[in-house]
Order: sequence, then C-alpha cells, then structure tokens
Amino acid sequence: MSYIILSFEPLDSQHLATSDYAISLINDTDSDIFFSFISEEDNTSNQGSLLSGGSVEAGMSLTLEISSPALLRRWERFLFFAINSNSGKGKPIQEVSKPISSLIILDNNFWRKEQSYGKSFYSDNKSIEIELAKDGKGIVAERTDAHRLKLAMGGAPDDSLRQLTAKYSSDSIGRRRQIKRDINPRQVLPPIEIDLHIDALLDSTAGMNNTDMLLHQLETIRNVLNAHSRRHGQKIIFIHGKGEGVLRKALYDLVKREFSRCELQDASFVKYGFGATMVIIHP
Repeated sequence: MSYIILSFEPLDSQHLATSDYAISLINDTDSDIFFSFISEEDNTSNQGSLLSGGSVEAGMSLTLEISSPALLRRWERFLFFAINSNSGKGKPIQEVSKPISSLIILDNNFWRKEQSYGKSFYSDNKSIEIELAKDGKGIVAERTDAHRLKLAMGGAPDDSLRQLTAKYSSDSIGRRRQIKRDINPRQVLPPIEIDLHIDALLDSTAGMNNTDMLLHQLETIRNVLNAHSRRHGQKIIFIHGKGEGVLRKALYDLVKREFSRCELQDASFVKYGFGATMVIIHP
C-alpha cells in the first residue's frame, strides 16, 4: 500500500494553543509527486488561495511551513491536487498517472483538541496525520473532526504497511522561520564521517592496551548512533580501516545487538576502499 500524508506536528506539545506547528507532506509512495494545496473559505465560495505547491520525491518528507495557531485556520478546509511521476529522481518526466484530488474538511480549531493527536508512524512525536491519498486514490470527506476523519479513512494501518519504501529524509520550502536543530532532531544532515582510528579519537593512548582502545572505539560508535537515533534516514560513515577486520566485526556486532533496526552496508569502495562501513538510521 502507498500513502500521501499531511502532518501537523506541534513544536511544543505541552502548549497546543500557543505552539507553532510544522506542517509536512509525506510522500510514502514509489513515485515523485507534483502537488498543490488550495484553501477554501467556506462551502459556497468559489474563491481559494494557494496554501502550498511544489514537488516531493518518493519516500521523502517535505516541510511546507512553520505555522502559528492563527494561521492554521487556513488549513481547516482545503483541496489537494497531485500528479505522480514514475520518472525517478533527477530524470525528466516520462509518464504521469491519473491526477489525484482530495477534499479535506477539518473541525474548527482541530489542532487544539488532544484527541486529534495520535502516535505518528513517521516521527517520534504525536501529531495529526491526515491521509490525502491511498493507493493513488484521493479522499473526499464530510466535515468532521480530525480524530473521526482518521477513523473514517479506515484507521491507522499496521506499522508494516506504513514504512517508507525509500530512505526517509526531510527538506523544506517556504519556511517562515528556520527550525532550530535542537527543536527538529529528525532533520536529516549530509552524510556524517566518523574516523575511528584511535589516534583520531585520543591525544594519547598511554596505559591503554588493545582491548581498552577497542572499547573506546565502540563507545564512540554507540554515542554517535544515540546522538542521531531520531534522524530517520541519516547516513553515518564509520572509517575503521582495513586492518585485520577486528574493529569492523565489532562495529557490526554492536549495531546488530543494540541498534537492530539500523541498516549496515559497506561505504563507497571508490572513496574508502574496504575501510569504512555506512550505517543508515532507522529509529
């Protein structure tokens, strides 16, 4: 199954009425999409205003804006339009699917109601997640609150059906203010390189034997993975050298034992030879 999701996530979940909200479009499909959101003032008005528009790649999450509570009213009734493209990243459009259109109508002040929030499949925090499309088909909803809307859509699918089919990362357009990194711990950074050679980690190894040094290297790996454990899709390259393979094996054992959901693979042979391993974070 594939989904297109609109997410409302409070930056301060303890104060819903005053918190700013990150509004994100999640493309949990195998195709890039081109999209637009049109706000409607009321049931009879033929006038609307563009809320957001652009494109988002397959398996990607795009932050549309950071909104104040007052501006969230624009999202109480809107139309969503999208076209899927199977061209793939960086390729010209070769074929598009039938356009997707959805009408979403949310209850007034839906973001103020705690029952609107539920466990997110795409972040560690609770959020309001509205299905805009499922398996290429749009949604037409009568006025209802966000909680009932999710139930009307069939409820939350199983976790196995809501995993991203591509590496999940985030980008942004039209932000009203930059999200601070400590507020948005899931922001995916460029690939991070960690040199595990002991002389890169310590100024001196006096009094340390091989076991002590290996334990320090493993503790470095553990600390780095814990520090980035919420950045779904983050790539971390550990440079361990070729050697006899002791550190590489210990790294694999640690990750499989303590970070079993993370993905392990050899880093670029062209750049690192056989001396580096890439870990991809999956919380």
